Amino acid sequence: MMMTSQLGACACPFPGHIYPIQSNPIDGIHSVRRHRDSTGMQATSIFSSSKPARRHRHPVPNPVSSPFRSRKKEHGLRLRLRAAMASESDLPDLSAIQRVVLDIEGTTTPISFVAEVLFPYARDNVRRHLADTYGRSEEARADVALLRAQVELDLAQGVAGAVPVPPEGEAAIVEALAANVEAMIRADRKVTALKQLQGRIWRRGFDSGVLRSEVFDDAAEALRRWRAKAYIYSSGSREAQRLIFGNTATHGDLRHHLCGFFDTTVGYLSYIPIQSY
Repeated sequence: MMMTSQLGACACPFPGHIYPIQSNPIDGIHSVRRHRDSTGMQATSIFSSSKPARRHRHPVPNPVSSPFRSRKKEHGLRLRLRAAMASESDLPDLSAIQRVVLDIEGTTTPISFVAEVLFPYARDNVRRHLADTYGRSEEARADVALLRAQVELDLAQGVAGAVPVPPEGEAAIVEALAANVEAMIRADRKVTALKQLQGRIWRRGFDSGVLRSEVFDDAAEALRRWRAKAYIYSSGSREAQRLIFGNTATHGDLRHHLCGFFDTTVGYLSYIPIQSY
């Protein structure tokens, strides 16, 4: 899973809409993400620092709507929101936003696409990919070396599902690596070795036309219309991020609307969950 929020119950009276709730130490950068509230619906938050963030009595309309509500309920919420905002004058100045940092899963892309399409595809093709590429390129050798290092660390720490990788024998090595990768996928781990390999596997799927990504209509529209620079920050590899936004089923290539991609290897030494922002 590509960076799923682990927030508690959402306090927003209108789940699924953007509202400022927390400042970010990096000037001019805003972070947009969706998270579930106590009813199981999704809410979207924006973290702002171009000016001190204030909590407002009414939220700002959300350019990225939730896929989990029925149309009828969502229409009702939007009507209530418009009525509540009709006399509201103390709203944040969104024109001051210079940069927006977006998560992928549940924010720009349906959770179901990641959980029910991308992850199963990587899981079902890991053995074939490792067998087809083992030792055949510098990239493949680097992937195997990174997996070996992660497995050794997992064994030393007693991580469930970790199995030793033999020093030689291509078939045995591939089988052991595949078993470890499958265990990492089941545990939804955010380690770079797994995310990098998943990106390689997905690349073959996108290149062959088997995979096409999903991006919410309003997310694609927001990327086209925003004047602020947009970036992606996800536990998924930068390669995987580029594949998702470069191969959408209904919106074409959206990469030219994005100014950069950040993953577990960029900015921080490891993926940082939202509680520590």
